[in-house]
Amino acid sequence: MDYGTSPYDPYDEPYARPARRINYFAWTVTILLLIGLALAAWLSSFYIFGQPERPDSYSKSTPTL
Repeated sequence: MDYGTSPYDPYDEPYARPARRINYFAWTVTILLLIGLALAAWLSSFYIFGQPERPDSYSKSTPTL
């Protein structure tokens, strides 16, 4: 349909690729996994640094070469 506004209208193309839909389920799962990872790291830091008398706490916080 040409209304005289412009010679080429990309929305008037009959064989244009349809717009991609956002996969909300995948984004929700990804965000929940990242929240879980952050929570696990936060809680493990309380465990490691909350027990300084245990030697295995230091072995977890120092890299082995």
